[in-house]
Amino acid sequence: MAKLQAKKIAEALRKAQRVGEVEEDFTITGCKVVLRSLRPDEYEAALAAIGEQEDLAYIQAYKAEHLSRSIIEINNESLREYDFVDVDIEETDHKTERTTVKTATLERHQFIKEYVIATWSREAIDVAFRKFNDVVAKAERVAAQEVTFEIPEETAEEKYRRLITEAKEVEGTV
Repeated sequence: MAKLQAKKIAEALRKAQRVGEVEEDFTITGCKVVLRSLRPDEYEAALAAIGEQEDLAYIQAYKAEHLSRSIIEINNESLREYDFVDVDIEETDHKTERTTVKTATLERHQFIKEYVIATWSREAIDVAFRKFNDVVAKAERVAAQEVTFEIPEETAEEKYRRLITEAKEVEGTV
């Protein structure tokens, strides 16, 4: 039985890691933010974190969970290399009225969600999530850039019908 040493193909493996991952920056009301596409395990973790919420709460949690995992830089402060963030939490002893400061360690996405996204307006979250969707679309384009598909996604006729239908839907607003 033949065995392969990983170090022999290390360069090929390095090239294969993070395939399809893209980053995109944007500025939202003066705050520069960099988003990156997510890995499958991050999508799964985001969905698991949402739980069984309903309606509007589900939608807002969905956006916050995905954004918190996608944000990797805020105002030129890179968070790429960090998995955890230490935060100071003040606690007051109600008997003695003394305040003590304790350090808590949060996962990066939890820190971003609780200390950044939680301070944003719903509109800012909606805009940032729209940008996240742009990042996902860009990642798909980059991943498929040099790939030739045998079966096309959409025939010319299907595309024509879809575009006519879409044009008719917006015709009244033009």
